[in-house]
Amino acid sequence: MARALEAWHLQRDNSKLTKRLEETIEELRRLNEGLESEVARRIGDLEFQNRVLRRSQELLDQLPVAVVGVDIEGVVVQCNREVETLFGIRGGELINHPAASALPGEAASFLVDGQSGGKVKVGGSHLSCLSRVLKGEDGAEVGRVLVAYKMEGE
Repeated sequence: MARALEAWHLQRDNSKLTKRLEETIEELRRLNEGLESEVARRIGDLEFQNRVLRRSQELLDQLPVAVVGVDIEGVVVQCNREVETLFGIRGGELINHPAASALPGEAASFLVDGQSGGKVKVGGSHLSCLSRVLKGEDGAEVGRVLVAYKMEGE
């Protein structure tokens, strides 16, 4: 009789554990579905952001002026094709390099020293340069942008 009672208790405990395991598996399945949905949503967001960035770069590359952007440390994070025409520097040689050493001296001063505008001579050309502070959503400075163009008659 004791053995039968022990077997009944073991069977009852086993049933409870099996039910708890099934509930846990179902909860994990629901969590996994939620995670898959969140991952799909984030991938969609990233794909959209990548399309926007590609279009932004294409637009920037069509501008008839050189554009160079630096982060708060003065490292070049953005430039367009006209940089090569006006400064004779390929974008790949600028990106992720300090503007102070990557750009011609006078042009770099607009990004490094905070000059807002002026004229510089690069190679045999005279360029007009403008520089502006870039601010984040909180109003804090996040970098600077330089716009340079060949002066009329050059």
